[in-house]
Amino acid sequence: MNPVAGSTLYQGRASELSGAARDLPLSHASVRAAFEARELEIAYQPILRANDLAPVACEALLRWHHPTRGLQHPAQFIPILERSSLSLDVGDWLLETAARQMLEWQAAGIPAMRLAVNVASWQIHAADFASRTQRVLESLDLPASRLTLEISQDVLLDRPHLALSTFGELLALGIGVEVDDFGGGPSAVTRLARASMAGFKLDRRFLDGLSPDNPGAIEELRLLAQLARDLGLRCTAEGVQTDAELAALRAIGITEVQGHLFCAAMSPETLTDYLHSPTNTGQDRATS
Repeated sequence: MNPVAGSTLYQGRASELSGAARDLPLSHASVRAAFEARELEIAYQPILRANDLAPVACEALLRWHHPTRGLQHPAQFIPILERSSLSLDVGDWLLETAARQMLEWQAAGIPAMRLAVNVASWQIHAADFASRTQRVLESLDLPASRLTLEISQDVLLDRPHLALSTFGELLALGIGVEVDDFGGGPSAVTRLARASMAGFKLDRRFLDGLSPDNPGAIEELRLLAQLARDLGLRCTAEGVQTDAELAALRAIGITEVQGHLFCAAMSPETLTDYLHSPTNTGQDRATS
């Protein structure tokens, strides 16, 4: 994840974006207009159980499709959004829309999954963030246990007492909180458990080191995965790209995986077809 996306609920891949979109100067007014014109959309990427590749969660990712310039790079509009009064409204809209989509999938016969939503420091530091989140869930009758909020490690460092207070409110509601792009060691994993976090997503550097020629890196990851299991934390590998990485992660004991090896982020309609198809959900790799 890039530095901007790593600190927010908005993620995007540079390969998905045109040069014109990346070069387009944006303003607060244009971002607000995009939200009001319903140009903001949500893409979904499944998170799979590592041992059998069954979908267990779905991550909601914000996209902006400009009507003439195409997909806008998150690095261009996220900082603007973060500085505006619109930020919490967009966060509420994303959560409500994604939660409603999860319920629609369940009604269509797709097994219940967790909803993973990235949140930024400006949301966590809002005094009413927990109550806003609770209202959205209650309005749709979505159990709080079905929601996982993903935060960056920076959120823990930026006004930590305020962040931990909000985490306490969320945990009291039954909402899980995970750390995204986790790059720490055993002591950091232990601190997450003490803070009652639900788990963490591994930084890509751990996967980059997965090679028979690098036994030290493999052992480091094995120890983290074992510690996570012992402490009751989910340990997810995101950005999985090859079958070799998947095999290594399974051998190490990683519990959940996500990445382009299985599928990219999709529109709700495309993901509906994907979830209804056993072959598309990676079942052909489940025993490979």
